[in-house]
Amino acid sequence: MRSVIRFGLVVVALALTAGTSLAVKPPMTSMDLLSYQWVGDPQVSPDGQFVAFTRVVPDSASNQYQSSLYLVRTEGGRPFRITQGTMDTTPRWSPDSQSLCFLRKGADTESRQLWILPLVGGEARQITNHAPGVGAAWWSPKGTHIVFEATALTEDPPRSLSPDIPWNSDAAVVTEPYFRDAGGNILDKNNPTHLWITTPNENGVEQLTEVEQDHAMLSWSPDGSTVFYTRDDREDPWFRLDDQNMFAMNHLQRKEVRVIDIDGPLYAGTVNKKGKWALWGRKNPEQDKTYLQDEILIAGPVRKDAPLRNHDAQVLTDGYDHDIGNYIGTDGGTPVGQGGWRPLWSADEKAVFAVVSERGKSNLARIEYPEGRVKWITPGKNCVFSFSADKERKKFAVLMGDSKRPADIWLLDGHGKGLKRLTNFNDAFLSTRHISGAEEITFESIDGALIQAWLYKPRDYVPWKKYPLVVQIHGGPHIAYGESYFHEFQTLASRGYVVLAVNPRGSATFGDEFASAIQYEYPGNDIHDILYGVDFVLDLGFVNPSRMGVTGGSGGGYLTNWIIVKDHRFKAAATQRCVSDWLSFYATTDFTMYTPFWFKKQPWEDPMEYIKRSPAYHAASIRTPLLIIHSESDQRTPINQAETMFRALKGLKKETVMVRFPNEQHGLSRNGSPKRRVERNEVIANWFDSKLQGTGFSADAP
Repeated sequence: MRSVIRFGLVVVALALTAGTSLAVKPPMTSMDLLSYQWVGDPQVSPDGQFVAFTRVVPDSASNQYQSSLYLVRTEGGRPFRITQGTMDTTPRWSPDSQSLCFLRKGADTESRQLWILPLVGGEARQITNHAPGVGAAWWSPKGTHIVFEATALTEDPPRSLSPDIPWNSDAAVVTEPYFRDAGGNILDKNNPTHLWITTPNENGVEQLTEVEQDHAMLSWSPDGSTVFYTRDDREDPWFRLDDQNMFAMNHLQRKEVRVIDIDGPLYAGTVNKKGKWALWGRKNPEQDKTYLQDEILIAGPVRKDAPLRNHDAQVLTDGYDHDIGNYIGTDGGTPVGQGGWRPLWSADEKAVFAVVSERGKSNLARIEYPEGRVKWITPGKNCVFSFSADKERKKFAVLMGDSKRPADIWLLDGHGKGLKRLTNFNDAFLSTRHISGAEEITFESIDGALIQAWLYKPRDYVPWKKYPLVVQIHGGPHIAYGESYFHEFQTLASRGYVVLAVNPRGSATFGDEFASAIQYEYPGNDIHDILYGVDFVLDLGFVNPSRMGVTGGSGGGYLTNWIIVKDHRFKAAATQRCVSDWLSFYATTDFTMYTPFWFKKQPWEDPMEYIKRSPAYHAASIRTPLLIIHSESDQRTPINQAETMFRALKGLKKETVMVRFPNEQHGLSRNGSPKRRVERNEVIANWFDSKLQGTGFSADAP
């Protein structure tokens, strides 16, 4: 196998030297992130004539993203702008295709409000003035009402912490273990998300739901009389896996009925004319797991006298051992207003359309009902984020990209025919830069398991030259690298690096057994998978083994830390939003770990197991210079994880630099402020340049 590969390289080398040299395009730079234009949330009009979508651009002056709404004809043509706001998102068509409702946040307001834009003439007008702000909205089938999600208008009254203290306090009194979100906001259990109803012609709103728990809208009934929504009624949900039930309410009678009660979450769904529900969710396993494979469930018709239970719901994708939804990592997604999707019935109700992810690729699939056969209707080697369709299910708008370009909006029919691209905002810019496409490779790991990885070759690649290598490790840990766009990878390839992105055990899209392999072995064979990938690429002959680096974020930051504890082949490492100390992580992350995650026991029951797998406690074994990048407002992997690793290495007089980004959260690389995303990218590239290519790096860099 290896000799065949090397012979092929020699042939290619001779061919290249015999021919004329080709002009190499300018390199992709960190600053080029400010040149992208993103599109998101494509919505096909019910009559199939138009697609409404969100266009997002970075604004350097404000260091924010500006978003506005556009239309493009399904027959093709140039997209045109239809709103003048700079923070407009979430377009939704009226059933008659004559109006759009959308969310707008003004420059001088803190909350988003619901607006309606008539497309037959007239200006956009504000429908709500709901102080807490408005979330996603749904038109009724006849267009007479709109339901939206929002918290209540009331605010907690000022209160003193004691009758003996004569002033009010702003201290937060916390009584539940899940008490803050990923942005650091203290959750107010007394002010949950409710459903509200209004009409397109009136500014008054009424609260529909009353139970003091968070509600999420699913769908209207086909006749427009009933709204369906989900809620978790458990008093202590953090001790078990996610579980939401479905409720129905006639919006005139305001009487709630529980109609589906399965043990598992329900994320989105639609109901057909026969009352059958196609639901994106799952039935929870008997044993708690960290990796939970979602499914498409079929249930109904629902009854008012008794809710449907587990045995009443068919798992349509039971034979499909891959993921429902997009599980492909990227830093090239739409930073705001990307939108989501929900399963849709075909017009003949013999199939359900859904996004699926398989072996590093995500596609729009047609799932036959009731057989459950899954067939991709998008090309295959791509990354599908979301989709929508017209009323007749003849035209589908798909948000889709690949490793060479950020996502565009594409149109096709329900069988995958007639594929055409409707947007091309980035074409002019990308045509002026070198782009390295991802090459899929497969190799055997330590125990013979087949592992997939993606290889990006450098801008000046020739097969007889040896290049520095940067290994990328994804977070999650249950996501995957694949056919998706990474600005970070492009800039590294343009600076002369081979980039290797490995999908080790634990990655999603390869089936339940593969993803669950790290249940109580994190890290485990995943480390061997990554290092065997490095060995495989070294055998290809174009990587310099003395100039190799490794980096990753979140779970990838954790594995970066662990690799340099156990292996000393890398000359530089960059750990981003990492985990370094499981004991402190358990107590400070935004989510709870009361169910068995990566540990069988709680830390007070077996503290040594947590210490055993915490890189900071093994820092004495590290020889690799380490760059530590972290956001100060990160609540998923709090800043103390970076500080612990930094202090440990400094205490041991080992080489390390910490770069802290204020007012940024866990998703800095994907949706952080534009300038800080540029800075982060450049700091990483400069660090590797200094250690692997001999250029300078300043520890005082901004």
